[in-house]
Amino acid sequence: MHKKGAIAVIICNTATGSAAGVVGAGATASTLKIPSYMMSNADCVKIRTQLTNNEIKGTLKNIPCTTNITYPANTIWGKNPKEGDFNGGLNDWTASNPNTWEWASEGEMLRGTFGGVVMKSLSACNGVAEFNSDYLDNSGLCPDPCSGSLISPSITIPPGVKGLAIEFSQAVRHFQGTFYRLVLSKDGGVTWPDTIRLNEGLYSNDAAAENIRERVALPTAYTSLPKLRFKFDHIGAYYFWGIDDVIVLDQAPYNDVEVRQNFYSVAPSFKTPISQAQEIPLLADLGNKGNVNAQNVVLTATMKSGTTVLQQDTKNYNIVPAYGSNENKVFSKTMNQPTTAGVYNIEYKVNSLGDIDSTNNKQDFNFVMTPNTFGKIPTELENGSNYLGFVYNNLTFWRDVKHYSIGNAFYVKNSNNSSGSALLLAKVRFGIGNTIASVANSVIKIDVYEFLDKNGDGDVTDASEKKKVGTNVVFLTSDITTPRRIEADVFVPEADGSISDKKLRVKSETLYLVVLHTEPAAASTPQIQILGYDPRTLNTVGRDYFYGATNMAYDSLGLLRSASSFGGKGDSPADNDTRELFRVDFKTAFIEMDLALASSTYDVATSGEATLFPNPASSELYIDLTLPQVSKNVKVDLMSIDGRIVTSASFQQVQESRLRLDLTDIVSGTYNALIHTDEGVITRKVVIQK
Repeated sequence: MHKKGAIAVIICNTATGSAAGVVGAGATASTLKIPSYMMSNADCVKIRTQLTNNEIKGTLKNIPCTTNITYPANTIWGKNPKEGDFNGGLNDWTASNPNTWEWASEGEMLRGTFGGVVMKSLSACNGVAEFNSDYLDNSGLCPDPCSGSLISPSITIPPGVKGLAIEFSQAVRHFQGTFYRLVLSKDGGVTWPDTIRLNEGLYSNDAAAENIRERVALPTAYTSLPKLRFKFDHIGAYYFWGIDDVIVLDQAPYNDVEVRQNFYSVAPSFKTPISQAQEIPLLADLGNKGNVNAQNVVLTATMKSGTTVLQQDTKNYNIVPAYGSNENKVFSKTMNQPTTAGVYNIEYKVNSLGDIDSTNNKQDFNFVMTPNTFGKIPTELENGSNYLGFVYNNLTFWRDVKHYSIGNAFYVKNSNNSSGSALLLAKVRFGIGNTIASVANSVIKIDVYEFLDKNGDGDVTDASEKKKVGTNVVFLTSDITTPRRIEADVFVPEADGSISDKKLRVKSETLYLVVLHTEPAAASTPQIQILGYDPRTLNTVGRDYFYGATNMAYDSLGLLRSASSFGGKGDSPADNDTRELFRVDFKTAFIEMDLALASSTYDVATSGEATLFPNPASSELYIDLTLPQVSKNVKVDLMSIDGRIVTSASFQQVQESRLRLDLTDIVSGTYNALIHTDEGVITRKVVIQK
């Protein structure tokens, strides 16, 4: 285009209704020598119409970069243009490997699989330093693991400083095996004796952080140096790291204790029925980002309903060392969940003598007490958006696996409610990301297991550790109108594994696993994508659904419980019950479990006898009905899992009779047969499989 005389290029978004956005650059993007822009479909249509009528008039403008940075009064280097702001290039900074750190002219990190991010530092528009290990590996310029250092110029330190700290902005998307370090030199870069690790709280595959402002205190030995040199050292195993607006501060030694965002225990389920109020174990990791020890450190956990304090407990840590941490320390006491429905909050807050920064002293989480529902994450209706994705997204272990399992652990504390009524496991709720048409006639098998972790490894690796106590089958057919929210009953299995009509009465002090097994209709059927959420995120709301620290606290307290999701994979439906199920702390499945009273509609009793066959059925269903006396009228309703009557048949003068129900027009699925007699209703479960 440039050779043809074009001075710019406009790229039109072909998706109607989509706004203009950033387009990821390809491997040859560096050869583009003219400005490029993207416009929305709607704006492009206007321009095309005007071009057709020879009416177009306009200009393209590159708006000059303007920055508005206010530097702290104690800044001793970095406030002058081209020092630490990467204005116009790397300037006096050097890269140890030419295929690692590069200058991004407008803060853009567009290349690679997860490109499309523009850094939002205060001076990003005049350039940032970027290390895009994803792009470098895939292009072959620097294969994984790609290592490189961004080395500062030699910086003069004025006499009389109280101490030194380095502050900078960063944009980052992290993957496992990637390391970030600040490395220091006292002799102008001849030797590099001191290393400070950065970004230890990042999660693999979290969304990109576009602007994190970080301050790092240097060891006190550097205070009296006449010169300082440092480097940002990166071992890049995906995805990218951007640096901008680097300054050196005259900063007296300090401690900066924090409650680390990446590891603190939460409620064992985000949603818990009030009848199942149970213990919440308390644990929060602490770190010290300062260069002196933090003294008299106290961590307080406070449970609130609104502004009302309900419970509080403290743990004394005494010292958290400079650049160090105090991790995996469980409170000796647990907190008890309230027995009133509502939203509650627990806050961890750390206090220490002389802490310089209070903004990182707190982390908190919410949990919900419900009338009858267990759940690990909010529904999409509760969240207000379709925020859930494929639960195993980006996990190589499960990539393209067609037969896999995913389940949630729910601890039933009480088998009765507060009035003494027995409780049943009523319904299970989940969702899939596929359209029903794309996975038509596939099956999701629901199994409920009692789980006792006999060997204490946290996983279901021994067949004797689980016992199947509930089951059902969901056929993915056109009668499911809301695939992102599917609801099904659970029934006690017969001795041969078939589905009975009996609901499961739950037991006290029992851990249940509600597990979904995917069974695609054919080899060509795409992977069924059960919905879930990745809680490894800097989004603190999402941290309410990360159960790794809760599991560790349970283990430390000797409680044989689990709060997380479980997963496994197999070769066919034949190995559903023998698969090993592993605790998956870093993925949370959207699987809910409802409890109900045994006296509800789920526990209908009658003196009549009804036998259904064949079951599963295909084209017709027979009901052998035996009643103590003649029923003048009998009606059979076949009800789908979402409560719709799909077919009915009426009979007269019935006592000992064989009734026939035509299933010709009924799609595959699990149904309730409601047999209405003069004496009451008999319910039976039937599976239709075409």
